[in-house]
Amino acid sequence: MMAKPERASFPSILLKCFAIFVLAVLAIVALGLVRNSVWRHTAKEERRTLVSELENDPTAIRLRAENEQSCEPTGQEYYWLCGVVIAATPSLPYGYCSTTERPLYAGALDTASQTDSSAELMFEQAILVSGSWISPANANTPYAYPDIFPPKDIPAFAPEPRIASAPLGHDWVRYRDMPILFSWREHGWETTAQEGTSLSVNMIFVHPDFPLRILRSLQENEIARWQQVVDKVVSEVSAAVVSYEDGRSCSQPPETVRFSYNIHNAGKLKKLTDWVRVHHKP
Repeated sequence: MMAKPERASFPSILLKCFAIFVLAVLAIVALGLVRNSVWRHTAKEERRTLVSELENDPTAIRLRAENEQSCEPTGQEYYWLCGVVIAATPSLPYGYCSTTERPLYAGALDTASQTDSSAELMFEQAILVSGSWISPANANTPYAYPDIFPPKDIPAFAPEPRIASAPLGHDWVRYRDMPILFSWREHGWETTAQEGTSLSVNMIFVHPDFPLRILRSLQENEIARWQQVVDKVVSEVSAAVVSYEDGRSCSQPPETVRFSYNIHNAGKLKKLTDWVRVHHKP
């Protein structure tokens, strides 16, 4: 009579299943490491090829040389925004190289509108004019944030400085025929009445005469007289404008502008070089 084969014990089966699982995980990890290694090698080779190409491209050489140019400290920087040349507070201690004839470009380059540009063609500078932050604005760009547009009917009254129950609040007001957005963010914890009114409020609007978006932070002692602050800001920004070419597209600057960007970003230099070659033909 033949002996029956011994059945494997449950612990033995469990151990084998665990071993198979471990081997499968190790195989997946090894495959991932190989794939990442190949990807890094390919990316490195592509970057090396791109850098070599840019080092021999006359347009790229000029753009890089302008960007790397060293300048003496200056009391003002000059920017080109949507046809406006404006004097601003230097963003760095040593400043960028800029003059009224060769202003720095701020905005996004595109043949259609600013909203369709890739990240490589965006040049978002910190532009400070008399305590207010300035950015480009035109018919294709929202007044404030991409998801907050002014409503059709805006009352002309002072907004409530706080909505205590909301972590993010905003309110629209019309003043001097300008839609003005008041925006504030509360702390993540409960605040007293005094602490709540000490938080700053952002006031955002488009200049009545120039395609410039203005952001000004109001402090506690300014909220009650926000109309006077608006008048003062409009006057200060107007005084900083050096020249204005009406109707100029924000994404079509003159050939005299300078571009400032991270000098180690080869991809941005490539995109900029291609754009300049097409749109700024010698």
